[in-house]
Amino acid sequence: MRIKEYHTVIIRKHPYAESLNKKLLQDAQLLLETKPWGQFTNIHGKRTLNVYDHSANVQRLVKWILSEYKYDKSSPVNPTDDPYIKKSVGCWFAKYGKGDYAQPHDHRPHTWSWVYFVNCPKGSAPLIFSTTGKRIKAEEGKLIIFEAHMLHEVPKNKCDNRIICAGNVTSWTEHFSTPINI
Repeated sequence: MRIKEYHTVIIRKHPYAESLNKKLLQDAQLLLETKPWGQFTNIHGKRTLNVYDHSANVQRLVKWILSEYKYDKSSPVNPTDDPYIKKSVGCWFAKYGKGDYAQPHDHRPHTWSWVYFVNCPKGSAPLIFSTTGKRIKAEEGKLIIFEAHMLHEVPKNKCDNRIICAGNVTSWTEHFSTPINI
């Protein structure tokens, strides 16, 4: 049996993308050299470790992303100001050169994920949602927010210096219920 599902994907353009991206690009170049990810990754290119604590510009970007998610009425699970809902954020820069790609993957067990395009020279590969084949064009300042379990990929890139900032948000509820001893 096959079941067709619909998922909400939020797409926004940062209002001050040009000035923000100049700062993020400088941070990305520095952090890709000083905080490289040396373990297995789905990205066949360069990737950093978690950079949230290493860049005030990334922190500003994440604050905007959280607000875009929170106030989007189409989100199936909209976070509230409930004090019991906790969130954890992780994010990184990725740099794709000519021929680099990201194999199909998801970001489980996280709640939702995002990709923000920082630098997109001509020939920058799109983001593709693998199950549906839906392609999202790489454009500087564009943000894509999606449920973390959605399979996605990046086909072979056709330029140098395609840079994104991507991340995950994990939400959980504390003290939601009392454990039952069986």
